[in-house]
Amino acid sequence: MVQQYRLMSRGGEPDRRCVLPAKRTDRRRFPPAFWGSLSDVWLTPYSLREHNLRNKKHPPSKPKIQGVVFQNVAQFARHGGPDLGDIRGYPRRPENTRATGPVGQPNLSSRAAVGMTESFESGPPCPYDVNYEQLLIDNHIWVGYIKSRPNNLAELEHLMPDRAMSEIPWDRFLGPGFYLEDFDFAHDKLRSEGDVMRTIIPTIAGHYPRPYPNGRNVIFNNMDTMTNGTKAHPKPIFYEGARPRDLHPSVASDLDSLIVPSKAGRPLVVPNLFLEAKPLWRGTAVAIRKAHLDGAYGARAMHALQNYGREEPVYDGDAYTFTFIYNPVNAGLKIYAHHVTAPETPGGPPDYHMTFVKCYWMTHDLETYIQGVLAFRDIRDLAKAHRDHFIEEANSRASGATATGPD
Repeated sequence: MVQQYRLMSRGGEPDRRCVLPAKRTDRRRFPPAFWGSLSDVWLTPYSLREHNLRNKKHPPSKPKIQGVVFQNVAQFARHGGPDLGDIRGYPRRPENTRATGPVGQPNLSSRAAVGMTESFESGPPCPYDVNYEQLLIDNHIWVGYIKSRPNNLAELEHLMPDRAMSEIPWDRFLGPGFYLEDFDFAHDKLRSEGDVMRTIIPTIAGHYPRPYPNGRNVIFNNMDTMTNGTKAHPKPIFYEGARPRDLHPSVASDLDSLIVPSKAGRPLVVPNLFLEAKPLWRGTAVAIRKAHLDGAYGARAMHALQNYGREEPVYDGDAYTFTFIYNPVNAGLKIYAHHVTAPETPGGPPDYHMTFVKCYWMTHDLETYIQGVLAFRDIRDLAKAHRDHFIEEANSRASGATATGPD
């Protein structure tokens, strides 16, 4: 079916950069067990819809009040008297709450963590609202909190200095016939994240003699879930990783559910570079929440590879995974770094952090555009260098173990 769009109006004129999708008839929602897994449930359209669905499917019983005679008034009063729940403004009894489902089904106000058996193969429903954010926080993927910064943050910032214009090799970054005005005008024609990947990102990434291995719109459904049984699989619009043949067979087999995103086709392994684009009709928070989950899976994959064959895991606090978020409305390119820290309690899960590194407004002027292109390509090179280094070390350990054999 061809996607139809409605234009938003800004100041009486249609704004081509703010495009709303046509009204959808399919109302996807989180499975019921999702709500019971949250430590806090926020009032959003999706939580309200879930509340109304439960009310509709399991309405509260309305006990019939039998006639009261003088002989049993005292006994009737000892049992609480008549049910006043139908009187407007009177608080209902907790056992008669309208949000209660059948036995075994979590209540919206429940704080107990409940495993989820249902899966959303196309990713969690959009928008990725604050309840989705709460799911990440409850599972130690810290959104909106700066609990830790990577130890190599200064190194990352030094990697992307503000170079003087005289130091920039212009011919390397400006192809024949490139004009910043044309690049700016291309943003006015964008209608989807796919348009960003086809039109904008190739210009920034440039052309390599041997392009880095990359994948698009792959659902990471082979990797162990990081959300306490809730199968909210990442689906980045773009990621880079290694080819399966680069891994020693023992490494690929032992770390399968930690480093192999999918079994469909020939997907790349050990993803540690991602790109998300802000949806044109939603807020930037959607892309940021997606980036947190993407980066957490990538950071865990790199950490598993780094510690392959070690008796005790090493938490060095460095960032080896990176995410770009591109905002097509204002041409903002933001760079984030992801790192893992040790569990706060013995036996607990590690913590996953995403740290803002730098931002470039790619249509501001030619100098800013060049600086952003340099940073984009430098981070890609750095991600690949980290990935190749950990793969080489893990392969070496695996080869040594294979040559030695079992004791």
